[in-house]
Amino acid sequence: MNAHRNPATPDDTRRPAFAIEDMSFSIGKTCLLHPLTINLPAKGVIGLIGHNGSGKSTLVKILAGQQEPSSGKLRFMNRPLAEWGNREFARELAYLPQQLPSAAGLKVRELVAVGRYPWHGALGRFTGEDRRQVKAAMNLTGVDGLADRLVDTLSGGERQRVWLAMLVAQQAKCLLLDEPIAALDIAHQLDVLHLVRKLAQGGASILVVLHDINMAARFCDEVIALRGGHMIARGSPAEVFQPPLLKRIFGIEMDVIALRETGRLLTYPR
Repeated sequence: MNAHRNPATPDDTRRPAFAIEDMSFSIGKTCLLHPLTINLPAKGVIGLIGHNGSGKSTLVKILAGQQEPSSGKLRFMNRPLAEWGNREFARELAYLPQQLPSAAGLKVRELVAVGRYPWHGALGRFTGEDRRQVKAAMNLTGVDGLADRLVDTLSGGERQRVWLAMLVAQQAKCLLLDEPIAALDIAHQLDVLHLVRKLAQGGASILVVLHDINMAARFCDEVIALRGGHMIARGSPAEVFQPPLLKRIFGIEMDVIALRETGRLLTYPR
């Protein structure tokens, strides 16, 4: 089954954003991520799924340069990650963690403008191009009308879109999103994931951690499943979301149906 193929094999001709070879991560004697070899493509939406503690956030933090792997090799855009300078890296990659940093006292337009830092630096002059990119990012994410609101006064869904606007203003080609729809109601989940798809259609490579596998089936081009720090499967949602694989991933019996009207997959526990 394609869900078990190794994406680093020669038949994968897509240009990778990340090339990972035998990469692992341990804390003391506890291995959180077992040796992993995989390529992540430079375009499209890849969903990262698995139970709590499966290694999803650990993997994303390593790719974002927030943690050093314990072993193995990691290349980003065909260069070892360690060779990238901070500002140069931030022009290519944007990271949205599970726990959003404080934006106390910042208005929406000011937070979105923070995304331009990699292009002019802390002491650099904010240019007309910077202003154009901030305006375009706010327009794309639909937060124009919130420009003068304090970020802390927004709803959860609005805040999430504002942070995504900041990432858009950053003009990074690769986005790492760790549970961007956690704690959002269904309407705001859809808003955020429709935006993620729009960014991918514009040419971005997006790795997104999701707990809702029905959302992953709907919005992701590919899915990577982890369990206990091991990669269990990789493939299209149709390839991965099969009852035997779902049981291996989550440890429970699950069924899958394709909705007649749309063909979308719906998974549910037995």
